[in-house]
Amino acid sequence: MELFSAAAEALSHMHRLGVVHGDLKPANLVVPRTAGRAPVVLIDFGLAHGARGAAERVRGGTLAFMPPERRDRLFAGDSLPPDPRADLYALALSLLNAMGVESVDAPTPDDVARDPRLAALAEIARGGASLDPAKRFRTADDVLAALWRDVPAAPR
Repeated sequence: MELFSAAAEALSHMHRLGVVHGDLKPANLVVPRTAGRAPVVLIDFGLAHGARGAAERVRGGTLAFMPPERRDRLFAGDSLPPDPRADLYALALSLLNAMGVESVDAPTPDDVARDPRLAALAEIARGGASLDPAKRFRTADDVLAALWRDVPAAPR
């Protein structure tokens, strides 16, 4: 939970500043090995855009971590305005990927399903990567609220 939460906090901060990563995926979520560093670092801002820049259009990203409706429009030849919600979708899909869940519709692995904290994280990630955009999180702060509300406290 700490890594997912740290990534959501980083996205929340970026999005408040008007920055959309644009190519979030597991390879761009790095866990440093140095003590005292952030638990996760977002890298590769080559496709980052200002979310508030209405004139900016996006024509790239990693298709496997792109929301289906954006991917479909991209295949149709459309360029799209930057959208922070695409980062949230990619973060949720990255978490599912890290848990061994192959797709939003795939069953949760037994080892994840047996652990109440991991099972709750998987459900949050499934919501964030829902095929229905209306069911996804609207902001990174919504993701953080779900984490604090729905994931049981770690045993001490």
